[in-house]
Amino acid sequence: EGELPLEETGTGRVFVAGTYGPALATSRAFGDTTAKQVGVTAAPEMMATSLSPGDKVLVIASDGVWDVMGEKQVIETVLAYAPQKDAEMAASVLVQACRLVWDGIAGEGDIIDDISAVVIFL
Repeated sequence: EGELPLEETGTGRVFVAGTYGPALATSRAFGDTTAKQVGVTAAPEMMATSLSPGDKVLVIASDGVWDVMGEKQVIETVLAYAPQKDAEMAASVLVQACRLVWDGIAGEGDIIDDISAVVIFL
């Protein structure tokens, strides 16, 4: 209740019942106290794993990355910057590469997902 159909909004957004704003993209629930008042919660998808001595990099990224690149391609992209341990450049290049993919698949007026990445060389 309170969410307009996808056909009307073009994306999954949550609205306060009976209004057209403020609107919250469903993936943007973290820390939104207004949305919390109307029942939106932020239950993140999480995975725990143990690092091994051979691990070289940790990549934390939004679905704007994972929707257009597989794990192997992401790792190959960022590992090019491992010798310099330039995590900032690795993340920037990764985000730019994903944007190029999105630009190639998005039609005129289509929404391009957020593309965020953090790279940590271990």
